[in-house]
Amino acid sequence: FVKARDYLTNSKEAFEEESNGIGAILEVRLYLNNLESHLSTEPSILAEYDTLISLFRAEEEKLGVCFSLEGKARYLLKLGQVEEASVCGNEALEIVRKIGLVYPLQSILDVVFKSEYASGRYKAAADFLIELENLEDSIISEDAATQIAILRAGHDFEKKEASFGAQIEK
Repeated sequence: FVKARDYLTNSKEAFEEESNGIGAILEVRLYLNNLESHLSTEPSILAEYDTLISLFRAEEEKLGVCFSLEGKARYLLKLGQVEEASVCGNEALEIVRKIGLVYPLQSILDVVFKSEYASGRYKAAADFLIELENLEDSIISEDAATQIAILRAGHDFEKKEASFGAQIEK
């Protein structure tokens, strides 16, 4: 974690010096804050999540807002503030569903499930767990289909390559 923190801190400083593209700076700040949230319970971590959420919203970076809300929800769970974690997680889930992206959905569903369970809302937690498991199954199925398509394409390429090789020899 220490090397990762040093790397991210140096990256943040380099981006700030370049000052081209606030999005990249915000992403590095988010990664750094997520790392800090694993190592500490400093109040500044929560304040940084709030700042990042505001800045991502100002930039109209919905994905950044989602990931910041998810990080904040995980951190609030760590602090035992389950109701606040649930609010953040559900807000992130609402945004990610509106923009229709799959890849952040899995991690956001995970934090929403955990916060609902910790809040004692077991029915809602079970619903989110089922949705998470269905999503994971569909991702595995898509990965398997992709692997099969890659193997088929490789096989077809090898057949065509052999055919062209034979034609060239003729």
